[in-house]
Amino acid sequence: MKYADIQQTIGAYLSYYMDGTVFEVRENSNVVNETIYIVVGVNRDGKKEVLSCG
Repeated sequence: MKYADIQQTIGAYLSYYMDGTVFEVRENSNVVNETIYIVVGVNRDGKKEVLSCG
């Protein structure tokens, strides 16, 4: 992604929220913590949009 594309995306939203949830998952007979992150942006119409998750 080019810098100009990032700047255009940033200007399209009034605010951003980032949150994460930690899950315990089994991996090779061990229990490890994995975190799922989500980024939500609020656009100029006041609607929330998921921008990224993973």
